[in-house]
Amino acid sequence: MNVRELIPRGLTAPETVERIHKAGGVAIACHPYVYFKGALKGNVCSTFDAVELINSRAFPFKRSVLKAEETAKRLGLVRVAGTDSHYGPMIGYAYTEIEASAASVEAVCNAIVDGRCHPFGQAVPAILNLEFEYHRIERMIKKRVHT
Repeated sequence: MNVRELIPRGLTAPETVERIHKAGGVAIACHPYVYFKGALKGNVCSTFDAVELINSRAFPFKRSVLKAEETAKRLGLVRVAGTDSHYGPMIGYAYTEIEASAASVEAVCNAIVDGRCHPFGQAVPAILNLEFEYHRIERMIKKRVHT
């Protein structure tokens, strides 16, 4: 969050966090225990600023939240949430309330780092995930027909 330069792939978690911090960013371990998404594969280190406790599109949802909570407690990390939505009807199933001193990127980043935030949310209903996948496949087919 708040990084305006490219962080190379293939670094370890601590190396990535160090680069993010040097770039003036906030390092959040996003969906570390989600199947099919997790580049981190649970490899969360204590130098992260926060861990995404709730991701409404996580699969399996309850396991993901439980494992992220265990990690946050063990490492003393701030907890956040997000929808990870790419389909409008999914937005808002998970969110983070942030107690920022101003409506600015800097104030929001500071509030997260300081732990002045609270995650909330639930899993996206399966029907919305199916609708999203249907529309995604439909777009892919249309692209192939037009090329």
